[in-house]
Amino acid sequence: MEKKISVLILCPSPRGTAATQRLKYEQYLPLLEKAGYTFRISSFQSRHFWKILYKSGNIHAKLFWVFIGYVKRVIDIFRSPFYDIVFVNIYVTPFGIPLFETVLFWFNKNVIYDLDDMVFLSSPNSSWIKNKLKGKR
Repeated sequence: MEKKISVLILCPSPRGTAATQRLKYEQYLPLLEKAGYTFRISSFQSRHFWKILYKSGNIHAKLFWVFIGYVKRVIDIFRSPFYDIVFVNIYVTPFGIPLFETVLFWFNKNVIYDLDDMVFLSSPNSSWIKNKLKGKR
């Protein structure tokens, strides 16, 4: 019996909520599972965070869920050596310098990094503080 290839997917949004994820990998998961791949999908945003993220207000709840997202990423980095491949959709963490991305490469050299075409552009609808916190590297 062949060993299944294990893949850790690090993505921004919960499964089935973001177009980029549906387009880039979610639609292919059933076929890849049939081919012998296993997946663990870890989104930075929880479903609860996703529901409030683009609504005005709830700043304390949003900060709490961002903190939880970073805690999840620390756990993901420590679990990454146990996977054959780590697939990163857009980013490991949404704000700041690419510290988590750098550390991830220390723990697992088999990283597939899928950048969105527009990831380095500032959104015209973003606040100035969000644009300052979002790393450009």
